[in-house]
Amino acid sequence: MLHATFVLAVALLAPAFALQSELRPPPLRVQGEVVAWGDYAAWLVRNHGAQRVGDFAQETALERAAREGGVVVTDVEVEARMRAEVKLRVAGSFGDDSEAWRAELARLGSDETSYYGDRFGETRAALLIDGLARARRVPDEASLRAEWTARYGAGGRSVELDVLHLTVQPPLPPPNATRDEVRAIDRAAREVVRVRAVALRERAVAGEPFIELVHSFSEEPVTRARGGRLSTGESTSWTRTVRDAVVQLEAGEISEPLWARGGWNLFRVARISIVPFDEVREELARVFAKRPTDTRERSAVLASIHLDDEPEALPEMFVPTNEARSRLDAAVARIGEQHITRAEFGEWLMQRHGTDLARTFAEQRVVERRAVELGIEPSAEELA
Repeated sequence: MLHATFVLAVALLAPAFALQSELRPPPLRVQGEVVAWGDYAAWLVRNHGAQRVGDFAQETALERAAREGGVVVTDVEVEARMRAEVKLRVAGSFGDDSEAWRAELARLGSDETSYYGDRFGETRAALLIDGLARARRVPDEASLRAEWTARYGAGGRSVELDVLHLTVQPPLPPPNATRDEVRAIDRAAREVVRVRAVALRERAVAGEPFIELVHSFSEEPVTRARGGRLSTGESTSWTRTVRDAVVQLEAGEISEPLWARGGWNLFRVARISIVPFDEVREELARVFAKRPTDTRERSAVLASIHLDDEPEALPEMFVPTNEARSRLDAAVARIGEQHITRAEFGEWLMQRHGTDLARTFAEQRVVERRAVELGIEPSAEELA
């Protein structure tokens, strides 16, 4: 049974062109035999280089644009992004069961290390594109003012609210009730609770502490435990009807009963603060710069990264593997005036495609070894 494993798959996670040839660890073991780094790199270039030299050139251009734009992505950041993506996938598709995810990888002939190795280059590129998109953002006035409104309210008017919530639970209608009868039962149940809310509001307006009424009567456990206090995010997440009503209130005022979230609500304005736009402009610009990128921004970055010269595969790329392994410093491709050596291109191929092509390499190596043992050697005419 054919078996190919990566001896040190972590080597595939190194940045492109980072390792000196004498320090490169052997990436593969095929049926117990350790495969030299140069052997696998030469095979990758010979068999898969021509169709991937364009991807190499595009990624090289992206790396150059990132350097020129001052965008730096570390291996730690790449690993963190990959693990975050895996966490989301495991939660969404495997019910938070990491072992089930690993079992699925094994069923597909992979493992966790190989998965991360295969994803490293793609994830790094995505982070570079994100970084360039953020670096190129221009904090225009309209965007900053929209952020100001979202964070502090219209005109920078931020309202802190307390809420007392009364839930409406209509009784079950008779089995044969018509739609109109069901609606009438619901309306009656709502009216009973609304009358309770009106009575509680009158007690609060008369001077009874609102927080005590919340603790005694509110039927929403989370806000009741806080004396009714809503966070900024909670305050802005209610219906437009509620938002439009409470924005008209002054500090200390209590709203009429407002219907939302399955019940009647009394809102008390605990405090109003005005945040002038100019005072928080720099903060808003920082928030604007750090917000997640969107498809439009990322597409603009990719469109701006063009190749001045089309990549060209040189005849050296197609030298047989047994000869190429001793010519790692030879140029196998050219992008304009830049020559790409077999070692450089082989290392990039190993990082991007080394794990998914390992089995193909191992199968071919085993077949060739067996053919030699049996004295099978196709002639040039047969190959042609």
